[in-house]
Amino acid sequence: MKSLNLFVVVFISIFLSISLVSAAWPFSITGNVVDGDDFGDVDSLCKDTDGGIKSTIPGVVSNLNRGLGYSDRCINRERSLYEYFCNANGRVKKTRINCEFGCIKNEDGQAYCRPESKPASCDVIDAEAGIVEDQDENSYKPSCGKGSETKIFTKYTCNGDVPEKITEDCSSLGEFGRCTRSGCIGECSDTDAENNKDVSGVVTADGVEYNDICIGDRKIKQYKCLRGRKTQVGEEPISCGANRVCKEGACVDASTAGETTTIKGLKAIVDSLLSRIESLESQIATLSTE
Repeated sequence: MKSLNLFVVVFISIFLSISLVSAAWPFSITGNVVDGDDFGDVDSLCKDTDGGIKSTIPGVVSNLNRGLGYSDRCINRERSLYEYFCNANGRVKKTRINCEFGCIKNEDGQAYCRPESKPASCDVIDAEAGIVEDQDENSYKPSCGKGSETKIFTKYTCNGDVPEKITEDCSSLGEFGRCTRSGCIGECSDTDAENNKDVSGVVTADGVEYNDICIGDRKIKQYKCLRGRKTQVGEEPISCGANRVCKEGACVDASTAGETTTIKGLKAIVDSLLSRIESLESQIATLSTE
């Protein structure tokens, strides 16, 4: 008999404990609801701003007895929604709803399922940098490829309401072609491919011309195509060599250049004068004997 009484007491205690815990728990997950159900404020202690299971309406459920509020919130990487509501017994509950077009938030941070697919759009937000943005505020920026595609330049433009991807192979510019964030550069040609200092050459790099130039009277700067630089520049000025001078972007013999400041040039002038003097003396001697 005592065992029976003890069993009854334990059973009643467990029952009461479960009842107390259930009453104290503010909400629970339920699968027995349907999106669109309208419960309203069925109890003075449970208030729901969206009036039930309304996934496309942001809502806040308040438990006035506990002084707590529960806002609908996005879960599962903004693909689903936790919808809070007051059930028929006036208790706060929540259910999970999959959002077909994604879960978003309003200006107050309250979540809801996007009611329909957002209209496509494309905006150029930085024309100089070449950045466009789609309807979901995803940015698309110019870039160079990686690995075996380092010479592939990718940029984007708006084709109507849709971002359009455009690629360019910088290797088409030749052996000096390369990719930068601003596009393909490195197109280069040289009329003096042998880099001969005795020949005046012109380098054309990315549309800009660089002529071989004289540095003073004795040195020359030879421009040539270089790999891996934004602007193709020449080497350091080099000497034309002994008894040679720079004239009009090329090294020439001082005598042919009419140079009078070099030893060889002065000797050439002296020799020329002596030769003329000898010729004149010969002519005078001939005239004297006649």
